[in-house]
Amino acid sequence: MLDLDDFKRYNDRFGHLAGDRLLRTMSAAMAQRIRGQDLMARYGGEEFCVVLRDTDLDGALQVIEAVKELARTVPAHRAVSLSAGVAAWDGEEEPEALVRRADEALYRAKTAGRNRVVGAVPAAA
Repeated sequence: MLDLDDFKRYNDRFGHLAGDRLLRTMSAAMAQRIRGQDLMARYGGEEFCVVLRDTDLDGALQVIEAVKELARTVPAHRAVSLSAGVAAWDGEEEPEALVRRADEALYRAKTAGRNRVVGAVPAAA
C-alpha cells in the first residue's frame, strides 16, 4: 500500500487539477515499474495498492523502494515523496487481514517521518 505524502497540501496549494495530474503521472510511472503480471489500483484519494505476484517480502520491499525513488523524478510543482507499507501473503490469511497489515505498516512509515517503505509484521502462524 502506497500513499503520496502531503497530497492534501499539494492539492490545496496547486489546485485539484494539478493534484489529478500528479496522480495520473505517478500512476503511469508506477505502472511502468511493475511487471505485467502485477496489479496496481488506486485504493483511496492518493493511496494505491500494488499486488506483486510470486514475490516474497524482500523482493516486494525492493520493488516498492524503487517505486519510492521513482516518485522523486515525477514532474510536479514541488518534490514528490511517498510512503509505503509492504506485506507478504502467507498463503492462508484472509485478504482483509493482508490489507490491514499493509495499512498498519503504511501508518508506521508515515509516523516515522514519511518518505519510507516499511515491511509488515508477518501474519501469525
